[in-house]
Amino acid sequence: MIDCINKTAGFVVNPLFEGMVVVVIGLVLVHRKKTKAASWTLGAALAWFWFWAMPIVGTFLGLHLEKDYPVQLAEDMPKADAIVLLGGGVWGATNCPYANLSEGADRAWHAARLWKAGKAPIIVPSNVNAELCDIKLLVDLGIPRGVVVLENKAVNTEENARFVGEILTQRRKGAEDAGKSKILLVTSAYHMKRSLYMFQKYAPEIECVPAATDYQVLPWKSEPFKWRNILPDIGAFARNNAFIHEYIGYYGYKWFRR
Repeated sequence: MIDCINKTAGFVVNPLFEGMVVVVIGLVLVHRKKTKAASWTLGAALAWFWFWAMPIVGTFLGLHLEKDYPVQLAEDMPKADAIVLLGGGVWGATNCPYANLSEGADRAWHAARLWKAGKAPIIVPSNVNAELCDIKLLVDLGIPRGVVVLENKAVNTEENARFVGEILTQRRKGAEDAGKSKILLVTSAYHMKRSLYMFQKYAPEIECVPAATDYQVLPWKSEPFKWRNILPDIGAFARNNAFIHEYIGYYGYKWFRR
């Protein structure tokens, strides 16, 4: 139920939905022959879509999300008890033997990189579809299936934290060192702020070290201004929507979920 509410709220307040609402209002005004009002409304919709499709807007939004998680070599990361891989960017199906990759597949690659660098003995992919996608890719990348501890119930970041916390707490029972489990948390850099907050809130028994990847803005922040950065771009529009989703998710939980 909570996941449904979260997704509905995220859909309603995203720039695409709001822009389409303005377009529909404009078309209704056209139908009613209110020409001047329709022109202003449709012009506002055009300006709205243009604004959210500008790469420079995404640079501002994304930099605030990514700036605290600089790029680090896998070899320079500290050792931990586990590498936790938050699902995203890898898709799969029961009738497909291989994972299908999209931009966020950097997450699985980075988890494999960290394991091969000897940073933790296990990888915990957390995703309701992990068996169909993340694990297939990890195995293709040379990770032994035996070092992968599956968490396949989570459908959102809150559940990632809750269910991974349960698994690692259970594994730690009886250990000589009764302290916190330490993990390298692997997710997209723009998703890291919300992910760390969720783990701090719902899995306080875990010490999280951010292992960000899939950067969208930070490595290019010093590039000089280019005029094309204010021209609309469909890729920038999708990216900016993703950034808005992160802000909604982070501040929505922080302000309204106690």
